[in-house]
Amino acid sequence: MPASDAQLLAAVHRGDAAAARELWRRHGARLVAYARTLVRDRSGADDVVQSALCRVLRLDRRTLARVEDGSAWLTRLVRHEALNHLRAARRERARSAALSASNAGPETPPSGADEALHAAVDRLCRRLREVVVLKHVAGMTFDQIGVALGLSRNTAAARYRRAIAMLRESLDAPDAPPTKEVSHGSA
Repeated sequence: MPASDAQLLAAVHRGDAAAARELWRRHGARLVAYARTLVRDRSGADDVVQSALCRVLRLDRRTLARVEDGSAWLTRLVRHEALNHLRAARRERARSAALSASNAGPETPPSGADEALHAAVDRLCRRLREVVVLKHVAGMTFDQIGVALGLSRNTAAARYRRAIAMLRESLDAPDAPPTKEVSHGSA
C-alpha cells in the first residue's frame, strides 16, 4: 500500500529524498499551477513551492503529526508562502522608485479559444479566483479547499458559486456577439 501524504511529509521531514520525490510527483505540478494563479508568474510560483517544501523541513514533528489531508495542507502551505511572496514583492516595488509601471504590468493573456475565460478568471478577486483554480485546476473537493484556505466547506462552496455566477455574467456580457439567431415565426 502506498504511503499516505502525511507519512511522506514525516519522511521528508526526516530527510528522506525518495519521499520528497514521491511527494513532488503527486503534488508538484498542481502546487505550481496554484501558486502561479496567486503570484502570476512561473518563476515566482516555482520559488513559492520550493519555499513551502523547504518549510516542511523546519516544522516540528507535532505539527506534521496533526496533518490529516496532506494535499490540502500542502496547498495551504503554498498559499501562505505565496501571500508572503506577494507582500515582499509589494515592499520591494515600494522601495524601488526607479521601476517603471510599464515594466511591472501583468503577463500577456493566454491566446486561443480560452482567452476570454482566462481573462474573466483573472478579473475575479483573489478570494474567488483561488477557489475556482483549486476546484478546476487542482481538482480539489470543497472540504480540501476549505482546509487549504482556512475556510469552512460551506464558505468554500459559496465562494465557488459566486465566482461561477460572476464568470457566467462576464462571459455572457451584452457586448458579446450572439451565438445563434432565433426565429420567432415566419417572415
